[in-house]
Amino acid sequence: MLKIKTAKFVKSAVDVNGLLRGTPSVVFAGKSNSGKSSLINMLLNNSKLARTGQTPGLTQCVNYFDVSSSINNINKNFFFVDLPGYGYAKSGKAKTKDFSALVEAYLTDNSDIKQLFLLIDIRNGASDNDRMLVNFLNYHQVPFTVIATKADKLSKVQQFAGRRVLAGDLAIGEQNILITSSQTKQGRDDVLSLIEQKIN
Repeated sequence: MLKIKTAKFVKSAVDVNGLLRGTPSVVFAGKSNSGKSSLINMLLNNSKLARTGQTPGLTQCVNYFDVSSSINNINKNFFFVDLPGYGYAKSGKAKTKDFSALVEAYLTDNSDIKQLFLLIDIRNGASDNDRMLVNFLNYHQVPFTVIATKADKLSKVQQFAGRRVLAGDLAIGEQNILITSSQTKQGRDDVLSLIEQKIN
C-alpha cells in the first residue's frame, strides 16, 4: 500500500508560464463545491494543507503539492495538482474564461499526468461541465477516474444508486467511479491504491 510520508505546498500557477513540468502528477478536478480540497487533505492526513472554505471558487489557480511517499519501502515523489474549480458564482466571466484556458493548457500538455480524479458530489449528479470535461479527457486521452464525494450524506443503498446514475450519465463503467467521504475517510484506501498503481 502507498504510504504518505510528507506533503507540502509548492506553488500556485496563475497563468500558463507558471505551470510546472517534469514531475509525475495526480490531478484533482471538479466543480468548486465538489470537495477537492477536503479530499486532498483526507488523502494526505493533513486537514490544513489544501485550503477549504464555504465560498465556491476559493481555488482559482493551479495549486501544486509535493508528496513524498513510499511503495514497498521504495521512495516515490510526485505532485498532487489541484485545478481551479469550475462553475463558481462569485467570479466574473472574464476570469472564468482565463481559468478555463489555463486548465485546458495544463491538460493538453499531459505527459506528466499519471491519473486525474474528477470529483462529483454524489447527491447532485453530473453537471454539463462535468460531461464536457469527460469528453475533453477522453479526446485528449487523459487517464481519469470519477470520485463520487460526500457519500456520508447518503445510505449505502443510495450511494450505489448514485454511482449507477453517474455511470450512465457519463457513459463510463461503474468500476471507474470510487465512492468517498472526507468526513468518514470512506474510500481513502481505494483512492490510494489506484494512485499506487499509476505512480509505481
